[in-house]
Amino acid sequence: MKKVVFILACLVIACRAKADFTGADLQSACTDNQDICDFWITSFLLGAFGSQAVSQQGNFTPIGCPPAGTTRFQARLIVEKYMQDHPDDLHLPAQDIVSAASRLVFPCTRFAPMMPMSPER
Repeated sequence: MKKVVFILACLVIACRAKADFTGADLQSACTDNQDICDFWITSFLLGAFGSQAVSQQGNFTPIGCPPAGTTRFQARLIVEKYMQDHPDDLHLPAQDIVSAASRLVFPCTRFAPMMPMSPER
């Protein structure tokens, strides 16, 4: 029975995903039910609600580069900490909050190719 209630709650919340689910709504969900909070954060991180931004060139901008093995629990803690540290952003869409928290903690860095050493060495 708990699984059915959880699935129904997820579907109800998912309907609001595109509309007006704000950081304040996410913070409330995280306070009231950690399972729903985990669902939201994981869904945003996986791009289920279009949370990856599309650049002008049509490329997807990742919403952070979490290392392999990052758990839902860790992701929730990171997002909750971001919401505590940035209360002025809670009016923004929840996917923006998750994206900002992910990029802050797990920035995607690109390595510059190695330059060949000069022959004098």
